[in-house]
Amino acid sequence: MLKQIPITELVPGMYVNQVVKQSGKLKMRSKGLVKSAATIAQLKQKGIELVEVDLEKSQVNQINNTPTEAPKAPAAEKPKAKKSNSEQFTTANDLYLQALRIKGDFIQNLTQGFSISSTLYSIIITLLGA
Repeated sequence: MLKQIPITELVPGMYVNQVVKQSGKLKMRSKGLVKSAATIAQLKQKGIELVEVDLEKSQVNQINNTPTEAPKAPAAEKPKAKKSNSEQFTTANDLYLQALRIKGDFIQNLTQGFSISSTLYSIIITLLGA
């Protein structure tokens, strides 16, 4: 069921179907569930005055306009594509070479006189395993 309401009556959990009246120049075209009071405040700032809400898609108690618990859909796990041994080796080798380059650059910077704090130096040495 669609119902037009002023922005002042909009509460989190309502599903906005469309903007009916606005004073601002920005055209709001997206539909969706209002998730927070901050979103409502942003709509007010943009000049939204009247919206059309879909009460069937809304997740609010119709008696006192309080948000209801949304049914949580089970999270669908995406099967991860397993890399071949060759691809895994290539990735590992690339990371190793990158680490060597970073370590070399760091040592070169130290020998050229760049200063580094002892705390940072300790952390880097620990991370690099040197």
